[in-house]
Amino acid sequence: MEGYTAAASRTLRNIQGLDYDAAMDRFGDEEIYIEILSVFVSDTPHLLDEIRNVGQDGLTAYKVAVHGLKGSCRGISAEPLAKRAEALEHEAGAGNYEYVKAYNADFISGVEKLIYDLTAVV
Repeated sequence: MEGYTAAASRTLRNIQGLDYDAAMDRFGDEEIYIEILSVFVSDTPHLLDEIRNVGQDGLTAYKVAVHGLKGSCRGISAEPLAKRAEALEHEAGAGNYEYVKAYNADFISGVEKLIYDLTAVV
């Protein structure tokens, strides 16, 4: 298990947008962190499906879903994605469909890349 932990630590430290040190400060234990990452990897795709095809009339539901994604990203110390989700949430709340339309796909791609990168560990 020790070899696995060392390899996992190296991999997690190299995932762009994931703050491993902040996560260790928060959770204090890598095994717990990896369990939380595993839940993120398994549960997040369905949230992404909820925001994938947002329309002007769906901004309220979009705001709720992207709020959940913001919390999930913050929870695993993926702050750059959390900040992007926060901006999308704010703009959806303001009714700025053009902003959401312009940046939603890029946000989804960023989260999907993170999930892909995390599958090397979880």
